[in-house]
Amino acid sequence: NFLQDFKTVRKRRSSSILSELGLLCKKNKKNLVRTYPKDSALLGRDTVRALMYYALKVWSDIAPLNFHEVAGSNADIQIDFTKADHNDGYPFDGPGGTVAHAFFPGERFTAGDTHFDDDEPWTFRSPAVINTKPVIMPMMHVHFECFFFVLCWLINCLGLLNDLA
Repeated sequence: NFLQDFKTVRKRRSSSILSELGLLCKKNKKNLVRTYPKDSALLGRDTVRALMYYALKVWSDIAPLNFHEVAGSNADIQIDFTKADHNDGYPFDGPGGTVAHAFFPGERFTAGDTHFDDDEPWTFRSPAVINTKPVIMPMMHVHFECFFFVLCWLINCLGLLNDLA
């Protein structure tokens, strides 16, 4: 039966992709996320916390990952809005250039960190953002919908692409 064969192949492909991402062997992986210690210049603390919660929920809804917010530096994932040189060897360049970066899990002091350039015009659920896909251009008036970027950068800090490189 063609339909049954299609479902079987599709299921195998899904399992293969998850296996390649390292998710099948890490069922219910627990990630500790640091309480967000610093507001963005444009987004308040409550907005940043809600934004991170919903972005992490997207990943935990589709993969066997659990996230728990903790205080202090014992977290696996640390998310910050920073400017210029912030002591990780990858300084931000102000508005319009590099907007964020994240580090794979591991033993380095930056492992699992995700940094957003606080000089960028970040927004969250802003009516000023017409397109759901932000445009990265060296312009002062581009608004970056932060939720989209958080989803993308979390792939890196969770190490979900480790086996695909």
